[in-house]
Amino acid sequence: MFRLTTESLRLHSNATFAHQSLATLIELRAYEGSRIHDHDVTTLCEHLDIVPGPGEIYLDLGLAARSLDDLEAMQAAFSQKLGTALALEDALSLLLFDYVVEQKTSKILQVLDIETKPALPTSGGGSRH
Repeated sequence: MFRLTTESLRLHSNATFAHQSLATLIELRAYEGSRIHDHDVTTLCEHLDIVPGPGEIYLDLGLAARSLDDLEAMQAAFSQKLGTALALEDALSLLLFDYVVEQKTSKILQVLDIETKPALPTSGGGSRH
């Protein structure tokens, strides 16, 4: 979980060109609502098997009450999708997983777009001086 939080924070800071906090990232993602429906249940369960939320590292997020409500709503949505009661930390793990996947997918699509653009035509004959 620690590595997931640091990678998420690194990606978010690089995307915004500003030093960010984990709390601001969580507040943003919980407010916007994670795209949980874009991931199948098997993928989400496999993620939680690898990166379960509850663990030995304590995260002091200092979330605003509204953000905590949004995160709890995400917890309920993830729990419903997976058909099991999840800890709030599990919802946080899935929310950050979704963010990392989104960021990595965006980078891959950017590279593919660059690689698939046709080369600019060159002028025929003659040389430039």
